Amino acid sequence: MSAEVSEIWQARWLPASAFALTPNERDWLLNTASLTARLKALPGDFKLVLRIEQPLLLPEALAKHWCCAEGVVREVVLKVADIPCVYAQSFMPISTVQALTPLAQLGEKPLGEYIFQQESLERGDIELAEFANGFRLPELGAQAALFGRRSLFTLNHHQLLVQELFLPGLFELCRGT
Repeated sequence: MSAEVSEIWQARWLPASAFALTPNERDWLLNTASLTARLKALPGDFKLVLRIEQPLLLPEALAKHWCCAEGVVREVVLKVADIPCVYAQSFMPISTVQALTPLAQLGEKPLGEYIFQQESLERGDIELAEFANGFRLPELGAQAALFGRRSLFTLNHHQLLVQELFLPGLFELCRGT
């Protein structure tokens, strides 16, 4: 049975310059290093909770961009000290999954641990979106207003889209450090 895919990809994604960010938001949202590594550096145990990893028909805009209708979606919650900090959603065309087989077998391993070890990694521009108070995330429920970011990554000429929502728990956790 297929799980419902979150509607994160349907947000209004814009260049970062379109938003008034606090210094802390800017630091997290615009940082181009591995988010997984940054989260693991915070005090408390890091845990990835896999929500979805399944084949799907890609959203129309991605299908057009990749000239491919089929792909894989992956949604995870990244936790530190058992606090949900990031809700991440990744889309990969089937050609990427076939060419980069470790991506098809991640399970509860962080995507960032794989892609940031690849010498050929290229990250596209970071785009941001605002999610209104009450935006619902599967299994986490309604959220306070929050920001998300997305980037296209390229590995050995194969692309994937990573979208990350920075949950209020992350900023609360950071206040305590």
